[in-house]
Amino acid sequence: MSQADDFGFVIDLIAQTVTFEGGYRAPITEMLDRRGEETETPADVRFVIVEMPPEGLWVTLDLDDLRRDISYSTH
Repeated sequence: MSQADDFGFVIDLIAQTVTFEGGYRAPITEMLDRRGEETETPADVRFVIVEMPPEGLWVTLDLDDLRRDISYSTH
């Protein structure tokens, strides 16, 4: 992927959404801790599973991989 193909997004663990550039918003359907167990505590979240319409593609994001490149808040 070239830099021209890169896109930005915001992961909101409180609202449980991922908002992409242009305003498209996808729901976070599950938040998992490092053991793969469901959690509601933003500070414990390691993985988020996002449902991407229109065909219901499920995407898993590893927040530890992303944290190196982003700033984030759990409040």
